[in-house]
Amino acid sequence: MRTVSSHNVVLFAAQGDTNRYSMWATGSFSGGGCGVEVDPEAGLFTPLMVGVSDRSDWYANSIYTDKDGKDVLIGWITEDNNFTTGQPQGWDGILSVPREVGITIVRDIYDVDEHLVGKGDWIVSDSKDVSCGDGTTKQSKTIKTLGVKPLSDLQLL
Repeated sequence: MRTVSSHNVVLFAAQGDTNRYSMWATGSFSGGGCGVEVDPEAGLFTPLMVGVSDRSDWYANSIYTDKDGKDVLIGWITEDNNFTTGQPQGWDGILSVPREVGITIVRDIYDVDEHLVGKGDWIVSDSKDVSCGDGTTKQSKTIKTLGVKPLSDLQLL
């Protein structure tokens, strides 16, 4: 999946902890650096934003682009048995409801506590000063982050 600003969006499952989550990152692939020519085939990923796509039993992600150009995300939702016992029913887990994903723009955020600094699951794409009625000036920010919503085609069910 690629964003409108030509960044790649990578979906992956973080392992190594009992609280494993499905994760996402947006950034760019390159093989360059230190004066070396950029080689997209080398596969070096430089993240711009990184976040958790779902904080539940959702684990493995799969994404495809549908006939209308929507990026659709489906996840495997695991059982809550921690894989310690066999499954008498012969299966383990279920697939999630499909979701549309993409980079979302959120405007007019008044970050009074300055939380939107540094790297996170967002980037500040714009900021401007806004004059208030009491004569003070506040800063309004626009951010980009991962947007997730139920697949609109589900309305047809």
